[in-house]
Amino acid sequence: MRKTLALLIMVCTTYCINAQNIELGARGYAATFWLLNSASPVTGTSPTKTFSLSYGGGLHLAYDFTDHAGIEFTPMYGMWSQTYSGNYNTSGFLPDGTVYVNGESYTSKIAFTTYQLPLLICFENDGGSFVEIGAEYDMIQAATYSASYSSPDGNRSFNALPAYSNSNIMAIVGFGGKYSLGNNFFILTDFRIQYGLTDMKGVDGQGQTYDSAPFYSSASPTHTLYGSVNLGLFYMIQITQTHKMGHQKCRGPARARG
Repeated sequence: MRKTLALLIMVCTTYCINAQNIELGARGYAATFWLLNSASPVTGTSPTKTFSLSYGGGLHLAYDFTDHAGIEFTPMYGMWSQTYSGNYNTSGFLPDGTVYVNGESYTSKIAFTTYQLPLLICFENDGGSFVEIGAEYDMIQAATYSASYSSPDGNRSFNALPAYSNSNIMAIVGFGGKYSLGNNFFILTDFRIQYGLTDMKGVDGQGQTYDSAPFYSSASPTHTLYGSVNLGLFYMIQITQTHKMGHQKCRGPARARG
């Protein structure tokens, strides 16, 4: 982890020294987050994933080394969640000793808190529209499993962090736009899709690890997937005097300061 952070700092510092523009600001996002695992329990009581809202926020730091290309580092704090629902069609015991009965229904949730470190290359046109591609390193800080049962009623929760990997690496693609507010202030919006390249491991919607025998005959990797809508505000610091001020779409024809 220390080597990864050192590399990120070195890359950002190098581009900052050679930057034509520096963008400093803040951003936040709303996302739909999914935990993907192909394993099915041998009891046939696999839960159904349901939509849940995740969100986060942090800094917007960007260094434009040409009129149309730059690098972004947007460290954020995220709160992710995956929800489930299901019904038991048999009675029995889960591997951890939890009793389930025929006809019982439940909803459950796995909630994470994490530090996100995305590093992206951004390609931008004169109108302010851009595409971005990169990778993100996540440090998982907490993971909590909770469930509610009906017929019979009941609740259950526990700390699931030991079952998960303490880090995650995701590939990122996105697109968006930057819009001038005047006086070098800008609003940005973008949409990002991210896919996890590493195995998060963890528990399923019933709170069981994927290596719980005999509940699962074999373990399968858990990958993350989410799409986020981002909104940010930043201030552009102009380093090179001949560099374009803002975007033609927002400020008219490109012009140089001075």
